[in-house]
Amino acid sequence: METLDKDSTLEEIRKAQADIAGEMDNPKLTRDEQRDLERTSLYLRNLERSLVDSIADKLIAELKSGTTSLKDLIAEMKKTTEHLFRVTEILDHVVKITGQLIDILAMVK
Repeated sequence: METLDKDSTLEEIRKAQADIAGEMDNPKLTRDEQRDLERTSLYLRNLERSLVDSIADKLIAELKSGTTSLKDLIAEMKKTTEHLFRVTEILDHVVKITGQLIDILAMVK
């Protein structure tokens, strides 16, 4: 939810920047008005950068967390796979012994 608020705020900042950029070319502006628009534009640009950095930091933290979870899952899967591999080796061995016992029983009969 917080990222959504930041996204909408970022959108509003960018719209305001576009409005200011469009107004900067107005020949009816006084020097003071142009200066005020330039200061406002600079303030908005700095605010935008700060907000983008904040969103990026949050995204990086979420990606790191996800990566850690994936690493844990992979480790668990490896353990399970190793266990299953050992079980299949045992079963293969049992099948071979059973086959040999059947062969022996067939020869004795």
